[in-house]
Amino acid sequence: MVYATIPDGEANRFWASLGTQHGYASAEEMEANARLIAAAPDLLQVLKAMVASAQESPCGFPGIPLHAALAVIARAEGCADG
Repeated sequence: MVYATIPDGEANRFWASLGTQHGYASAEEMEANARLIAAAPDLLQVLKAMVASAQESPCGFPGIPLHAALAVIARAEGCADG
């Protein structure tokens, strides 16, 4: 089980022992999944800040597909169009 702390100090619990097509994930893969799940809220916050900066900048971020970043944000936030 993974505990991720959110800004107000509450802990959210996530099960990180996900199965694969061929059975259960290895201990190493489950640990990697747990770390990624725990970091997800911070990753989303950083991605949102990067997109906002790119949209406000006169030159944007050349080579960065903002439409893809916006789709990932929408998916993470549970929007059907994401």
